[in-house]
Amino acid sequence: MTSHPQPRRRVTRAWPRRIAALALAVAAAGLTGPPIAVAQVRPDPPASPAAMTADVIGPLPLPGAGGLRPDLVASAQPTAADPQTTDSQTTALILNRPSKANTVATASATCDGCAGTATAAAHVRFLPAAGSIRADNVATAWNANCENCSAQAVSIQVVTARTAASVTVTNRALAINATCTRCDSTAVAIQYVLFGAGPIRPRPDTTTPDAETGQLATRITQTMRSTPPNLQRAAILADAQQTRVDLQQRFGASSATVTVDYQTG
Repeated sequence: MTSHPQPRRRVTRAWPRRIAALALAVAAAGLTGPPIAVAQVRPDPPASPAAMTADVIGPLPLPGAGGLRPDLVASAQPTAADPQTTDSQTTALILNRPSKANTVATASATCDGCAGTATAAAHVRFLPAAGSIRADNVATAWNANCENCSAQAVSIQVVTARTAASVTVTNRALAINATCTRCDSTAVAIQYVLFGAGPIRPRPDTTTPDAETGQLATRITQTMRSTPPNLQRAAILADAQQTRVDLQQRFGASSATVTVDYQTG
């Protein structure tokens, strides 16, 4: 009996579920680590499809009643019928009880000439009643089984608090190319943590905190599109550090840290 290879269409449909599961699993895993006082960039890991083995996890619930967790998810998954897909999500949250905030951006391309761009930008304010700070920020971009395809994911999380009993924050980016030709994947995760933050200081242009975070995500995306690859890392780090200074001044925070994870596939 002659065996037949699995149809390509069926294979490609499995990839979005696996990588989305991976991004959400990382956000939900509760990896711990203190905030870092200066921006850090991890070295690019080798692309490996074997890493994408997480079980399927359903979409995380958005903020709302009934005890739902304060999570923000942006997902861009282009198809042959809709080859250019963009999803941009921005929100501002105020937490007055113990809770964990997850911000996730995931973009993929599995069809020839397709491009996906996802940006998630969240400003999370922990009030004293929340006690502790728990927040994860994840960006994932990947390409598989395609030619001339690209995926870009940017996830930005701003965490502010006057005080906190403990701090558990994680910032991760992942970019993978698997079985593709002339493909490009870039993932950027930026997380700010500000302590001793008072009431937000008004600005003449009345820009809200969530709008400011969204503007930063837009600038990072534009940098990824217009700056040569060998200069992107430095440009993104410079922008992130300047934004850290601006945020500390805006909120009157006693301390402000930023962690940057920039990955390319």
